[in-house]
Amino acid sequence: MKSPLLFLCLLLHTSVLLFAQNQTIDSLRNRLSFQKDAGPRAESQLHLAEAFALAEKYDSATIHYERALAGFELTKNKAREAHCLGRLAINIKLSNQHDRALQLDFKALSIWDSLGDQRGVLRSTCNLGLDFYYKSDYKTGVEYSEKAIAGCQKIGEEALLAESYRNAASNHLFYAPDSTSGRHTKPGVTAQRSKALAYLDKALEIAKRLPMPPLEIAKIENWRGNVLKYLMRTEDALMAYHEARSWFQKAGSHRGNNITAANIAHLYINTKRYEQALPIMLSVVEANEQSGDSLNLIENYQLVGQIYEDLHDYENGLEYFKKGMDLQWKLFTRDREVTMAEIQTKYETAKKDAQIAATQAEIDRKNARQWLLIGLVAMLGLVVFQIWRTANFRRKTNEKLAKTNTLLEKKNTENVLLLKEIHHRVKNNLQTISSLLSLQSSHLKDNSDVKDAVEAGQHRVQSMALIHQKLYQRENLAAIEMNDYLTNLAQSLFEAYQVDESRIALKIDVPKTELDVDTAVPIGLIVNELLTNALKYAFPNGRKGLIHIELEPHGKGHMLLRTSDNGVGEANGKEGTSFGTRLVQLLALQLEGKLEKSVENGYRTQLTFPVA
Repeated sequence: MKSPLLFLCLLLHTSVLLFAQNQTIDSLRNRLSFQKDAGPRAESQLHLAEAFALAEKYDSATIHYERALAGFELTKNKAREAHCLGRLAINIKLSNQHDRALQLDFKALSIWDSLGDQRGVLRSTCNLGLDFYYKSDYKTGVEYSEKAIAGCQKIGEEALLAESYRNAASNHLFYAPDSTSGRHTKPGVTAQRSKALAYLDKALEIAKRLPMPPLEIAKIENWRGNVLKYLMRTEDALMAYHEARSWFQKAGSHRGNNITAANIAHLYINTKRYEQALPIMLSVVEANEQSGDSLNLIENYQLVGQIYEDLHDYENGLEYFKKGMDLQWKLFTRDREVTMAEIQTKYETAKKDAQIAATQAEIDRKNARQWLLIGLVAMLGLVVFQIWRTANFRRKTNEKLAKTNTLLEKKNTENVLLLKEIHHRVKNNLQTISSLLSLQSSHLKDNSDVKDAVEAGQHRVQSMALIHQKLYQRENLAAIEMNDYLTNLAQSLFEAYQVDESRIALKIDVPKTELDVDTAVPIGLIVNELLTNALKYAFPNGRKGLIHIELEPHGKGHMLLRTSDNGVGEANGKEGTSFGTRLVQLLALQLEGKLEKSVENGYRTQLTFPVA
């Protein structure tokens, strides 16, 4: 524990930093009031934006970054425009505007590339690695981060190399490449996380040697804590988090200090030290509420609810779960209304532009006919001039059509992003419902039929949530890749029932197959019911065995889903709950399929159903 003297020193250090930051902002504002020319005024706006960002006043920083950007565009200063785009993207990521940040960084990359600025290209490439991390596209994030690392090593850009190592580590932490069997293995995940830790160690060595600002060192230490936590090195993770808090305090970053405190509390939760975690999380939630940090507040509400649940204080647990759900719905409704309003405005603007273009085209056609009549009685030179005018008119018309097509493509891209966001929100809401079912289940008596029914409902909700998670992570929003989906669904059930795969083996034979959402959801629920039944009843008294799931084409326009095990079959008198059995039958009818069962050498179910 820190001594009172050290605490007072840190408090004094933070106060001095805040005073210096406010003085800097006031000085920059005074300088800006005397700037008249667009170029110097844009530079002053940029400096003022960076001062606000350093003071963690991100809304004010965004306003001045955008004003600076407008100034650089006006003066056609491409290098400063690209720099400003990158700084604005970093700032708005802190406000959860990840789609816009991605667009800004791609625009900056295009400008740096056109200027032939290698360092600028590497800076944008590094930033894109973090953009894709926030979009949960860890594979693409790894590709951009590794590309930035290779480029920085080639030109000896050490500060940017350290940041690229950090971004690569954040993606490697959650990226699990497919094995040859199409399944994510624990050794594969551990290898990725060990690689992430090695990258962070390299980044930390560079940061302390240069040295880099305290805020950058704090970010690296915080990420080291995250990786160590997932590697189950609890005490090492705790030391890294405390080191990160010390650097955040030196940098005067309340936001960073708050995030690290939440990470420490989460570590205490993982090690069942709930009494230590609760006061930390309550102070973090209070700070989030005061600063309006809605993004982190949703997750932290749920963590507090989880702590109360584990402490058997179900009333307070339910209250915080409800707070998180209410805030999530409020943000979703607000974002949807804003997005729809923007799309409507852009649609109306494009419609008016098209009408103006059509009117102008009609006018030009009339002029062309007039010139043609004159050309019949004019000299050959006038005829040649008319031919040139017609060609020029066609060129302009084609340019207008190209601009209209560009607007339509942009609108389509925005609609895709909106649909992905909706799937993301639906997945989060289903996960919240699953948490509420888990909370209700823990409050019920053990071995009761009601508790089994609630837990079964929880698994069904999770199977549907997994559908929406896979959708927003894919480019094709209309279909689900079934091998990946069924593999993840099976692994979640094995973990939920704490089944050792050395006792009950799982084999999934599913070729690369995509099914539409209306077909994938019933298939997922059917597999969930049948696999749950096998795990619970097929292998009693520690019996070993194999569960086999197959999905393959079956004749023209049909698919065959087969699940089988070599367990006790129906000999123990249990085929699953009557509700589960009826649910499988109803889902088979919904798919217009034919359901068959067999109890030879275990238990086997096969469903033949039509596909479009």
